[in-house]
Parts: sequence; C-alpha cells; structure tokens
Amino acid sequence: LTGDTAVLEEALRRFKSFVENPDTDLVTGDVRTAVFRTALRADEGFVSAELKKIFETADDPGVQRSALSVMGRVKDRDRHAEMLEYALYSGKVRYQDMAFVLNGLATTTSEGGRKCWDNFVSDFDRLVAKFREQHVVWGMLLGVTTRGLKTCEEANVVEQFFADPDHPAGAGQRRVAQALEAVRTNAARLDRDRDAVASFLGL
Repeated sequence: LTGDTAVLEEALRRFKSFVENPDTDLVTGDVRTAVFRTALRADEGFVSAELKKIFETADDPGVQRSALSVMGRVKDRDRHAEMLEYALYSGKVRYQDMAFVLNGLATTTSEGGRKCWDNFVSDFDRLVAKFREQHVVWGMLLGVTTRGLKTCEEANVVEQFFADPDHPAGAGQRRVAQALEAVRTNAARLDRDRDAVASFLGL
C-alpha cells in the first residue's frame, strides 16, 4: 500500500494536518505511526524535518515514540547520518528512547545497517566515552548496531573487530553474540531458499 500514489498523498495530507493541529481527528493514536511512516515515503525531506520538531515539542510520550521510530526510517544517506548524530549525541533523545530511532536506522535498508556498523567502527572511541559505563544502553547500542547486517561475512568482520583488545564489547558481548546469531541464521535461510524463491517467481 505504501507504494500506491493515492495512499501516499492521503498520508501526507493527514500528516500535514497533524503538524497544523496535533489534535486532528485525521491522525488518531491507533493510526499515528502508520500515517507518519507512509508520509515519510511520500516526502522524506519535509516529513523527517517535521518529525524532529514534533518530537522536540510534543508533550505526549506516545507521539514522541511515534516520531522517533519513523525518524529512524529515513533512506537518504545524508539524513541517515544526520539522524544517527541526532540520536546519539544531541542530548535530546533520552537513553531509554534511543532504540526507537536506532532500530529503524539499522534495519530499514541493508545499506542503513552497514552504515550503522561503519559509524560504530569509525566513532568507537567517542561512543565508548559516552555510553560504555551505561551498561544497559551500551548493550542496546551494540545489539542494534550489529543486527542490521545481512551476511555471514559481515558477521565475521564484527567478531574480528571485538576480538581486538582495543575494542572490547564489555557488557554488550551477549547482545553482540545474539545479534550475530540472528544475522547468520537469516543469511543461511536466504541462501537456502534463494533458488526455490527464484523458481517460484519465474526468475
């Protein structure tokens, strides 16, 4: 449905109505996240910028969570990097809420998952300084960062990175192990089913 032009236009119309009046009957709580998400596909630049404003000004935690979770679904490379920086370092996203945006950034696209991991590697010292003493947050960060990867080769790279004494996973070791097990399981399933799916689709 999110690829249907009429659906996209209607979602964007409702989103704009919400921006003008958060109490609008066009965006009730039970459809809010779906409307935000579909509107993002219609106009990522406008909607992502407005979602940030909504998050920063809303009093309702449910609205804030909806905004955060959809902010993490941006696909544009520059916006993805901007959202990572915002979630991790702006100080506006509470530790307990970071997973809402980071999960989307890591899992919405394969490229997004790789970018999250690349950012973790390049920013490792900065992340350690800010988060490693916060054991729950550190574990979440490592788990989310690695779960967006798609191949066994990528999982091997992660293991090699944390095997280096200069890059200890610390309290996040279990979360990394769980995420990599999921990556390898999914990669094996895709490899196993690839020919059958291609045959079914006539490819």
